[in-house]
Amino acid sequence: MGAVSAPLWCGYSVPELSSLGLHRTMSSTSALRPLSHVVDVPGRYVANAMRVANSLRYSSDALLRNIGLSMEKLDEPGFRVNSAEYETAITSLVKESRLPGLGIRVGLTENASDHGVVGHAMLCAPSLLNALNFFVEFQDISGPVLRLSTIRKDRFVVVKAFETIMTGPALTYELENTFIGLLSMLSPATRFISVERLLLSYSDPGYTDLYEKNFGCKPVFSAGANEMWLREHDLR
Repeated sequence: MGAVSAPLWCGYSVPELSSLGLHRTMSSTSALRPLSHVVDVPGRYVANAMRVANSLRYSSDALLRNIGLSMEKLDEPGFRVNSAEYETAITSLVKESRLPGLGIRVGLTENASDHGVVGHAMLCAPSLLNALNFFVEFQDISGPVLRLSTIRKDRFVVVKAFETIMTGPALTYELENTFIGLLSMLSPATRFISVERLLLSYSDPGYTDLYEKNFGCKPVFSAGANEMWLREHDLR
């Protein structure tokens, strides 16, 4: 898909945001490749994961002490962790909490307003398709650990993940979190956008029912790609 069509978003034009040094994300034919540059991740990404796990009767206090962080520090405005710290924190949380589908559970709490200027621009978008386009076009502002592109195929809009800093359990978490988080941000209050097809590069983690319940379709695991297919009509 091309650039966002609306000329102005909550006072920011596309050229103005482009001047911040961001580049357009292009589609890729490969499944996932390493990010081409070092990424610093907002601390709130870790805090949100810990907070959801804590709400499900897991205490993250010991884990946070072991990795030298605290909820207070993670919640500080502007605080960021490097990519290695982020992956360590998420991997440890997934393994120690043993909560199935933690990425899905965290993603369901996502709001567009959590993403600063990008999120506010999404809320001002004239359509859900424009909002999705805008998020992908300027995702670098949000400090992504999973890079996305979007393309049109027939009557569908395909959201494709093609670069990441994550591996192993942290990658499963991040794909779950990113895809369901996008749905949460885009879905109108009256309904939840359903997914026509969900392709995931990792093997079945053992809780397919959780995917079916929240994505509205049966996922295809070990697919050699990471794609979420949405009906274009639902995004108008």
